[in-house]
Amino acid sequence: MALLSPEIVSWLRHHQRISHGVIALAWSLFFIVFFLRPGPVQRELKKIDLHFADELAVHGRLTPPNPDIVFLGIDNASTQLDALDPELIKKDPLLSLMAKDWPWSREVYAAVLDRLTQVGARAVIFDILFLHPTPHDALFKAALDRAGERVVLGCNVLDQGESLDLPSDTILPQTLPLDPRTAMVNFWPDPEDNSIRRTRFQIPYVGPSIGQAHSDIMVDSIAARVLKIAGQESRVPASGQAYWFRFTGGPGRSFKTYSLYQLFYAPDWENVFQEGAFFKGKIVMVGPKGNFQQDEHNTPFGLMDGAEIHLQALNAAMHGELFFYSGTDPFWVIGLVALAGFIAWLLGITMERVTLRRVALGAVLAATLGAGYFVSGIQLYSHGIILAAAAPFGTLVFTMVTGLGGQYILEHFERTRTRRFFERYVSAKIVREIMDNPGGYDESRSGRRREVTILFSDLRGFTSITEQADSEQLVRELNEYFQEMTRALFQHNGILDKFIGDAVMAVWGSFQPHPQDDCRQAILAGLAMHRELAALNVRRRERGLADLAMGVGINHGEAVVGDIGSAQQMNFTVIGDSVNLASRLEGTTKEYGVGLLISETVEELVRPFFHLQTVDSIVVKGRVKPVMTYTVHGLKEEPLPATKAAYLEKYEEAMRLYRTEKFAQAREGFAACLELCPGDELAGTFEERSAEFASNPPPQPWDGSYTMETK
Repeated sequence: MALLSPEIVSWLRHHQRISHGVIALAWSLFFIVFFLRPGPVQRELKKIDLHFADELAVHGRLTPPNPDIVFLGIDNASTQLDALDPELIKKDPLLSLMAKDWPWSREVYAAVLDRLTQVGARAVIFDILFLHPTPHDALFKAALDRAGERVVLGCNVLDQGESLDLPSDTILPQTLPLDPRTAMVNFWPDPEDNSIRRTRFQIPYVGPSIGQAHSDIMVDSIAARVLKIAGQESRVPASGQAYWFRFTGGPGRSFKTYSLYQLFYAPDWENVFQEGAFFKGKIVMVGPKGNFQQDEHNTPFGLMDGAEIHLQALNAAMHGELFFYSGTDPFWVIGLVALAGFIAWLLGITMERVTLRRVALGAVLAATLGAGYFVSGIQLYSHGIILAAAAPFGTLVFTMVTGLGGQYILEHFERTRTRRFFERYVSAKIVREIMDNPGGYDESRSGRRREVTILFSDLRGFTSITEQADSEQLVRELNEYFQEMTRALFQHNGILDKFIGDAVMAVWGSFQPHPQDDCRQAILAGLAMHRELAALNVRRRERGLADLAMGVGINHGEAVVGDIGSAQQMNFTVIGDSVNLASRLEGTTKEYGVGLLISETVEELVRPFFHLQTVDSIVVKGRVKPVMTYTVHGLKEEPLPATKAAYLEKYEEAMRLYRTEKFAQAREGFAACLELCPGDELAGTFEERSAEFASNPPPQPWDGSYTMETK
């Protein structure tokens, strides 16, 4: 408390510029130091910067896809051939071979390569590792020899170039220098989030020699190898550094993509590929599509096939859309952080007093600055410059939050302490609305008519419990019960009006009515009260106590809101016929065996949100006009069990028959409901009434209502 003494608070309020300046300087130094200093904080800042760069990549300029790049995907459709006629598969030797087994015989790849090279494909890439010898390697090797240097096979670089996983020497010789038809399939994702944003076009091989001495041997990536085949060797970056590449877009939306089986499916070969003319001069990637070979990787655009990432890198290089990035220059980061701290300081000192509205305005200004920074970042990204985001925005946000938040806490310290004092005696909702809107409360105190929602709940059979329990135990049990019920009400913005014996009365909308939301929150509160009671009963049974049962009634309508009482004791409450009806509905719940009952005025507002069940048109004691009532089975966003859904459908149809005086058919319908939900009191009640009315029709005219004899 000493830190919040009046003297300290006064000094801080009168020296805002100094205090905000100290805060801005402290946060600026913090982010500069930890941006430059390796460690966990730097890694987190870098992760944020990478995610910011991803957003720039997604919303910034994209590289147009090269129309001469084609992706033949080895997907489930190709490995299973489910879409093809089994008889057609049997007649075609290649399709039969593909359908026979996975992994495929290398005879399949030989046929793929022959077919593509025969129709004039410029380059054929296999993003596949052929590491081990198989029985049909001679066929594949012969196809490779026929293709010459137009083909690229994948190899795997291990331990940063210390060793290689090369194709089996039964299809390509394992020597150094490497066979020019070999290229690495590797990507090195950023360790902060295991996402691929960059690629290396070459990596030095530093491992042991294979077949002969070597020096300065560089292993090409697939993209680099294809660039050389395509006569664009000048596009291959000279260094072995990782280069950012600009994507063409999300997965599957960039390059022409087909299932590999279409290459051998006659209708597609003729109609889609124009008997091979489609592939003339094209660069064709053959590789896994989908994740059935665990070859999907994180990218700024989400999960993407490894083969497609190779094509993205190749396409970017062909368009000159590569740029080297090793982290934003520290000089510029320091400048951006200093600018962010200065802006945050300016925003802080312009607010002599901090209110929620001004804090919101500051947040809007910060968001506007963020949007402007993002737009600027997109423009710079288009020119190969990636702005840092974490340190500058961390400085801006933390300075504003710390400075303005601290000032807000100081200014509202006494108010908060006062609020907490009153919340010990009345609901937090009333206290908040009084303090946030004192004018509205003053108007309400004098008495105003408002549309309110009223909830009544009452324990059933509690009188017998009071006769058996001693006074101390009774108070403990009631306090425990009220504690749970009050929490449920407050969680759903209810205003606790009063306790009446073992009953609870709550109100929504007495200050600022929002009819639909008030009714929705009241029902949610009623359902929550039943859940809390069920949990309480579990604890009571463990202590050897009897279960408690409860009814809840909810009504919506006009009532008088204001201070009511005497000069010595006043109570802020609501009165009127709508309040009385809510109380009567609560009492009616036990007549129909339901836990919660709502009126037709509530039903009209909440039907889109809840599973409702028609109960009855009733005339409660003290009223002449009938009111239609309903019970609730939960939120519509939570699907009902199949049995319950079927029950409600049959019940509503039976109720329609009942209300149109087709009592014999209604009785059968309610009986069917009981078969689905044995012991259901509501269906049982209407089965009995329908049977009675079938034998002794009600006096005419009959409006379908039922008059309650008790409260």
